[in-house]
Amino acid sequence: MTDGRGGPKVNPGALRVEAQIKGKPPDLRREQLQTRRGPRLEEFKAWLQRTLATLPAKSELAGAICYAPYPAGQC
Repeated sequence: MTDGRGGPKVNPGALRVEAQIKGKPPDLRREQLQTRRGPRLEEFKAWLQRTLATLPAKSELAGAICYAPYPAGQC
């Protein structure tokens, strides 16, 4: 799923997850967040890789992608 510009589509229900786990023990919250957001994170990382492959290596956007906490591995 993309946002029409090639980027990952924003999930309007993302805050719903937070509301559902609010007040739960930290271990359960972490598990729920990892389970629900893991696939989205993988999709985002794949988008970063695809985007980085199309950019000049010294561009500002390429630098920002390489600076991300989950670098695409091509930096």
